[in-house]
Amino acid sequence: MVCRGNKLDYCWVEAIQSLLPICDEFALLLFSDDDLATFSERFTDDEKKRIMVRKLTEADFDGRPGKERLPYFTNMSKELLRTEWQFHIQADEVLHEDTLWAVKEAINKPIAEAYAVQRRSTWGDAYHYINYRNMLSDWQSLNIILTVMRRV
Repeated sequence: MVCRGNKLDYCWVEAIQSLLPICDEFALLLFSDDDLATFSERFTDDEKKRIMVRKLTEADFDGRPGKERLPYFTNMSKELLRTEWQFHIQADEVLHEDTLWAVKEAINKPIAEAYAVQRRSTWGDAYHYINYRNMLSDWQSLNIILTVMRRV
């Protein structure tokens, strides 16, 4: 989900492009018209064919407190996809190119129902990131992971 990604200077385009090499399909929830225009400009026609876009409205946010929105939108994006495995990423996270093929190999030869990948959050562009190891205790860093889950 991207909500005012351009206004908040998230590198959400780079986040999507970091996963496209290993994804057959990609679900993208966009809230602002500005982000939708950026999507139309920055992605090739070939990339757009694999990205299912849903435009969110104010009604999608109504009646849901903040803590209930992320699970709601995550489930909404899961419904757009038909693939067995799904990789969930936030608009300020990118998957390092050295990790791509390890993830692809793990889902092609599954030995688990889900995998956790270490998270790196970015700001401004894909080259500036927050080093969580220096900021958080061990128990907090356990919650800072991306997940790859098998559809059941």
